[in-house]
Amino acid sequence: MMIMTGNFVCLVSLQTQEDTLLLAEIHKMTVKCTNRGCSWQGSLKQWDEEGHQQTCLLALITCRYCEISFMRSQREEHQAECPGRLKHCFLCSMTTRVEVYQVKLQAASPFLLVLCLIVVYHRSTLDVVHRD
Repeated sequence: MMIMTGNFVCLVSLQTQEDTLLLAEIHKMTVKCTNRGCSWQGSLKQWDEEGHQQTCLLALITCRYCEISFMRSQREEHQAECPGRLKHCFLCSMTTRVEVYQVKLQAASPFLLVLCLIVVYHRSTLDVVHRD
């Protein structure tokens, strides 16, 4: 049998009734969440069954787009502001990262705006070719 608790794994061979009783006692042990500020505590069995580590709002998680770490409770706020999130360009309809999109729209980057216009132009000429 395998007991998993967070990042720890114990391999247990339950061969006797004493082993089963020992496992029951281990499951009754009180554990606390290690995330700073979290007051959750309960039995090891509750920790495993409830999956607290995967739901704790005070756990640090890392954004897959920008690799910034933040508390799970701040996920929605981060998703709205993440520089790595995707956005559709209103000029060329291409999907790009927000940070690239913002640079494109700044006056200091007319080159990218020209590229957008070229993409729009080529798409319109392709549409004309495909319509015939």
